[in-house]
Amino acid sequence: MSKPTVYTTIQGETWDQVALKVYGRETGMHHLIAANPAHRLTLFFEAGVALTIPAIAKERVVEIPRWKER
Repeated sequence: MSKPTVYTTIQGETWDQVALKVYGRETGMHHLIAANPAHRLTLFFEAGVALTIPAIAKERVVEIPRWKER
């Protein structure tokens, strides 16, 4: 894995929006919150907040065929 990077927020962004921008999916937001504990209670970011963006493993998505769904 590579070193964490930094992302600078824009006014009104939320954790899930940042996760979507940096990881391509909202489900990575718990990694962002864990890496930025000083901001864990933030709902909407002010402009210019520097967040540490940790490197994470790619999530493997497995699609289940419709005929196999219950």
